[in-house]
Amino acid sequence: MKKLFFLAAAVLLSGAMQARNWRINSIPEAKADFPSITDATASADVKDGDVLYLDPGCHLTGTQSVSKGVTIIGTGFNLGGSEMESSVQNIEILCSDVVLTGVHIQNTLYASRDIYKNVEVVRCKIGSISASAPMLVASCYITSGVNLGYNARLYNNIILGAVGMGQGGIMRNNAIVGAPRYSGNRMVVATRCTIIDNIIINTYDYYPEDVNNTLDNTDPSYGNDIKGNILSTDAEHAYANHPSNAYVGATVADVFVNEGMYDERYRLKEDSPAKGAGYGGNDCGPFAGYYPYVMSCRPKNIPYIYDAIVPNHPTDNKITVTVKAKNQNE
Repeated sequence: MKKLFFLAAAVLLSGAMQARNWRINSIPEAKADFPSITDATASADVKDGDVLYLDPGCHLTGTQSVSKGVTIIGTGFNLGGSEMESSVQNIEILCSDVVLTGVHIQNTLYASRDIYKNVEVVRCKIGSISASAPMLVASCYITSGVNLGYNARLYNNIILGAVGMGQGGIMRNNAIVGAPRYSGNRMVVATRCTIIDNIIINTYDYYPEDVNNTLDNTDPSYGNDIKGNILSTDAEHAYANHPSNAYVGATVADVFVNEGMYDERYRLKEDSPAKGAGYGGNDCGPFAGYYPYVMSCRPKNIPYIYDAIVPNHPTDNKITVTVKAKNQNE
């Protein structure tokens, strides 16, 4: 009898310790669990390890504070209409062990302290990132550049704008395209970082010579490991200390299809110099490597609706809605 009691207690304890799921929606009619991320993570009911789901059509304004180690799952972006998407104006991370996936952050993601560990931002669309936390940023579409702290990791992102890295970081398989804020500034500033298989193209067009401003700190004394990259730097200004970069003098037209919406533009052309040019014979850019980029930043293993048929009139006093959904299993 004692054994049965202990077994039952163990089962109950195990159930109690399982992570809980919570719905977030600021629209009162939605009857979600919480109206905001801030309210959810401030609640005593929400524990570290829980999962917060942003409802389709949920648009959170202001800055949302994440004060517990939760996973936040959004709907991705560019999903065929605003009624399918969710968004957050700004997010500020105030703790460790936070995961964001499929979240559309319209403006800025902040994580201002380097003591916040195990922060992962995967398959999100973000305006810009300003963070001291040693975070992983993977397979994201970032429209206004990033500024990161020590030991940050950037994998397989499309970044429109400049990148600042603290010491000891990794940049691999990113497409970094656009213009720095000022003429003469470099697209990537890093120290003691690994910079491999990226596509880095400076599009600052006021002064044609600015295409050469791709990488800063290329002298060996800065300790950067730079190889297998596609660069807009021309042959005359190629980095002699790093001869293993795959291709120089690249333009957007050389490398990408440059057609379609948002992230679709950064697929590689059939004859792109980035194909097979990376370290070890892999493709450069976001669609190869450890965290291959997925269009529209759809979160993995989360079903999404790609078509819905809603009749204009009822039949037999009923309206039959046909919904087609897929599971993002890659």
